[in-house]
Amino acid sequence: MQLKTVLNRVHPVKGFVYGTVRFSDLGIGDVLEVKLRPRTGSRAWCSGCGRRGPTYDHLPERLFAFVPLWAIPVYLWYAMRRVDCPQCGVTVEMVPWAIGKRPLTRAYAVFLARWARRLSWREVAEVFQTSWESVYRSVKWVVDYGLQRRDLSGITAIGIDEVQFRKGHRYLTLVYQIDSGCRRLLWIGKDRTEKICVPTPCPRITVCCLDCSRQQQHRKMPIEHVLNRVFCAAELVFADRSSCLPTLLGRRVAKGLGGPEWAE
Repeated sequence: MQLKTVLNRVHPVKGFVYGTVRFSDLGIGDVLEVKLRPRTGSRAWCSGCGRRGPTYDHLPERLFAFVPLWAIPVYLWYAMRRVDCPQCGVTVEMVPWAIGKRPLTRAYAVFLARWARRLSWREVAEVFQTSWESVYRSVKWVVDYGLQRRDLSGITAIGIDEVQFRKGHRYLTLVYQIDSGCRRLLWIGKDRTEKICVPTPCPRITVCCLDCSRQQQHRKMPIEHVLNRVFCAAELVFADRSSCLPTLLGRRVAKGLGGPEWAE
């Protein structure tokens, strides 16, 4: 089985054909270079309006980093076409495997972002022989892509917590969706002060899980402020300051095991 067969199976590119595969040395040891060419008769997409147009000329060949194979770096080798678009003029074509002018393919960006969930960004860069900035940009692109297509309907249960980051008393406020069929991070607020909360009415919230300890009243941002400001549907009334057991949405919050308290 040839490498082209593997690429056509796992990463087909519409309108393009995988060509020759060769070993090369880019200063980091052996790498695999896979040449790409447009399919005969295919027209390029304008990067401005997204319409197809005739080819004006070709730019010098460039490399796009792809997912490593057997710990060997893989690069797609392609000469970008310039499109003679009647609406935008002469523009560089838009290719389906790359993101703008970035030297990473979309597949490699998703690959790095997934590993960045398991390892630190520095370790991911060292293991896969790339830069920390490439890992950062990959994570940012994946997060932005997900936020643009995020569906916030059907949220009925949330969890609120805080996490310390860096040195000293520096915190992030986190809000999670904790419904039985979906567990995900919804919102991150820098610090735990009152300024980070913006009123957003949400009558669908019926369950809230929060860390409500005896020392809660000594914190900079009381938990009742978080619920009232971020989820205005939650009416939080402290019945007992010593035990810090609130009444949420007219239902008594039962104390759970290990510290968190659930409203059901």
